[in-house]
Amino acid sequence: MIKLETAENSLKILRLMLRLFFQLRCVEGKEQIRVMKTKPSLKDAAHSLHLKWGDHQLTLDLEVSGTSLDLQALLPLQLELVDLNRNEKYADLPEELSGQAKRVRQINAGDVMIFAGNSLVLFYESFSTPYSYVRLGSIREKDQLADLIGSKVRRFTATLEVAS
Repeated sequence: MIKLETAENSLKILRLMLRLFFQLRCVEGKEQIRVMKTKPSLKDAAHSLHLKWGDHQLTLDLEVSGTSLDLQALLPLQLELVDLNRNEKYADLPEELSGQAKRVRQINAGDVMIFAGNSLVLFYESFSTPYSYVRLGSIREKDQLADLIGSKVRRFTATLEVAS
């Protein structure tokens, strides 16, 4: 009886390992690489990122935080940024990022924040708000934002990557 139970447990473990192996193998391209990536250390962390689309590029200066490290572990990312409320663009991230959301009260053009754990938000207008966010950093070219990505641009696709 004991030998039969041990054999059954071994088979269950083997099936589980095979299922996990095939699930990981089914992930394609960059997604497979992301599964194996680790979060950079504070020492190795980038201080800025580039958001690129068409002939345009914006520089995001990051705050040093666990949230920015989580984001860097996902890079490079292809983002579909969509307009919301005629003052911001947002994109859903593939994973939830760490960080404690805080009530910010005032949003400034150029602020980049995380909302609800997995929405990256890029603000192109300044305004007051009752909402809570995790601050990620700010765009250097904040004076150009309204012209580049303002409410006339309903959506655009961009790549977010470490600045070289």
